[in-house]
Amino acid sequence: MGITKPIVIIGSGGFGREVLTLLEDINSEGSQFEILGFVNSDRDEPEGSFVDGIPLLNRKILANPPKDLNGVIGIGFPAVKFQLWQQFRDSLFWPNLIHPTVVQSKRVRLAGKGIVITAGNILTTNIEIADQVMINLASTVGHDVRLGAFSVVSPSVSISGGVTVGTGANIGTGAVINPQIAVGEWSIVGAGTVVTREVPPNSTVVGVPGAVVKERSVGWQLAS
Repeated sequence: MGITKPIVIIGSGGFGREVLTLLEDINSEGSQFEILGFVNSDRDEPEGSFVDGIPLLNRKILANPPKDLNGVIGIGFPAVKFQLWQQFRDSLFWPNLIHPTVVQSKRVRLAGKGIVITAGNILTTNIEIADQVMINLASTVGHDVRLGAFSVVSPSVSISGGVTVGTGANIGTGAVINPQIAVGEWSIVGAGTVVTREVPPNSTVVGVPGAVVKERSVGWQLAS
């Protein structure tokens, strides 16, 4: 199968480079994407710049994209993902990118666009995933889980059955979410935290067991 879909990676930092690897691995199973380059929406790059051998494009391509251009957000911060989605959701196509090594049942519902699931993840059954969710390396997602739009699941997270992860929640590396827990919208669960009770919206929870250490005002992500 030939390359059919031109795509740009928005963000050229660490996670953007991981997304590049994801696209290359997907293409190794049969070419699907023509990787045009990285683009940073907040600055112009010097002509002829490259990252990992891939061109850095002028951000004007986002303002006036070709009609068939696909995009993927290579940034791991929910608030930034939300802001970019607000800017460009209607001007680009947003494929769901799933690494070939991901183990998932046929009852995983990709209900949104721009979903990114990297290598080594396991998703069981009756899971629903919304717009621009990112699930990073080697995490497990149990039965009947709902992942809200723009939420981020960092590497080696364990999400037990019946969990609801709210819009924009950020789950840190190695965190464990116990069964039937609700993680509030725009909350942060620190790395290594064990969540044993509901996480309030707009709060930061850390520790074993997890405890609230910070609270933010509603709408804080709009100003970040």
